[in-house]
Amino acid sequence: MGKYEQIIGAMKMFGLKEHETMAEIKRKINILIKQWHPDTTRKQDRNNNDKAIAVIKAREILMNYLDNYKISFEKTEIEKYLSPQEQWMRQFGNDHIWGNGT
Repeated sequence: MGKYEQIIGAMKMFGLKEHETMAEIKRKINILIKQWHPDTTRKQDRNNNDKAIAVIKAREILMNYLDNYKISFEKTEIEKYLSPQEQWMRQFGNDHIWGNGT
């Protein structure tokens, strides 16, 4: 199995979508880790242990990918994430009708 398939498999295990914030990724990972951790599961059996190992391995795959991901600080990339207010001001700015009127 190639690196891409490993990452996609880990992504699916945690229920991640194609675009997630780091906070969302960490939250979903923590939910599944807590669910299958041997100290929190009530039944101690081989299947639970195997699932916990698979979850931990998937977490390692994702975190390795994320730790080595190159983040873009290009203007066009940053502008994709402007708030609605910032977009409005960028478009209308000082317009006397639509902007802030100054």
